[in-house]
Amino acid sequence: MSLPALLGCGRGQLADTVPYLSAEPALLESARRQLGPRVRPRIGLFWQGNPGFHDDRRRSFPLSTYLPLLRRFRTEADFISLQKWAGEDQLAQLPPDLSLPNLGASLDRGEDGFVETAAVLSQLDLLITSDSAIAHLAGGLGIRVWVLLGCGADWRWGESPHATPFYPTMRLYRRRDQEPWSEVAARVETAVQLFLAGEARP
Repeated sequence: MSLPALLGCGRGQLADTVPYLSAEPALLESARRQLGPRVRPRIGLFWQGNPGFHDDRRRSFPLSTYLPLLRRFRTEADFISLQKWAGEDQLAQLPPDLSLPNLGASLDRGEDGFVETAAVLSQLDLLITSDSAIAHLAGGLGIRVWVLLGCGADWRWGESPHATPFYPTMRLYRRRDQEPWSEVAARVETAVQLFLAGEARP
């Protein structure tokens, strides 16, 4: 907890260090080919963290939470799933009128960490995610990312209702006590409407 003082790093200086990650150029080109020409804004979705995490039930939510968002904006944005391993099986339960391509199924299945994921994230206009590793990756890359936080989120997210000093391009959507995830997603849905209208801010 004393590291900021020892490093002489105040709250206002943290934003100056972002982005501190970047995608590998060769993988960027591969991601461009994989995604194809950009026709509409690209929005990545992620919903399930590692179920082995001791508090995962408070931070992860089902893919069905995103259904109203997908249905409302399916003609205005291209939604892409980055989900891999846990939570992937929920894609098979999507209603027949909705489609959500899953790039997560082909990303970083070996021992390369998140390098392929970083390249794909760099081709998105927005990532919407649960509190998970991919949220931190997007934040470190300086990509616009919105995080749905469970109630009682830990100290790393700070006390500000919507922002974190670690990632200036990140917006937080905090779940209130006893609030269903659907209501958090409804606030995100309103923000997506503004984003697609060109009125949203990082």
